Amino acid sequence: MVAPPGLKVVEFDENKTRSQYEDEGWVKKHIGEVPTTKYSISSGMRAMRHQYGLKHHVTSTVHACMGDTLHKVVTEISNDHNELKLWD
Repeated sequence: MVAPPGLKVVEFDENKTRSQYEDEGWVKKHIGEVPTTKYSISSGMRAMRHQYGLKHHVTSTVHACMGDTLHKVVTEISNDHNELKLWD
């Protein structure tokens, strides 16, 4: 869903329904995905890239945000060697 214009902080509330978000000005949009590509990295590691046409509100590298106060950070890492990993 696309946030209403001027919204500076976005936090998901699992107790809200879709209609409550829509009443607040959120708009449902469908975004296509670029065809997925699989990569062989090293030591038997495999990776899969999913790419979407999104403009991020805030982006940064780990090194660039050191010392910053971040409210939330989201990442995904897998310990299963049969699964694809984001990074090691």
